[in-house]
Amino acid sequence: MIFGKQDTHVPRAGRDLIRKTLEDANVACSFLEVQAQHAFIRDESSKGRWDAALTRSLFGLMMDLFEKIGRDLGSPEALGAVEHVC
Repeated sequence: MIFGKQDTHVPRAGRDLIRKTLEDANVACSFLEVQAQHAFIRDESSKGRWDAALTRSLFGLMMDLFEKIGRDLGSPEALGAVEHVC
């Protein structure tokens, strides 16, 4: 999940609640907050909030994640327990 820290639609308390709810439910996900406003990734009608460089970087991150999911993880049932090796 990606949120803009200056997003007035989802304030910090809301982002904290979303993060806590997902963690409490043991949902496997990434939670990323960036220095941006609401709708920073939309290039049309974004009221000047669009950040092309940030959008490009996050799109690359998303594509890497999709590639990893398809290549490395396979089906959720195949994951099993994660081994702690440290």
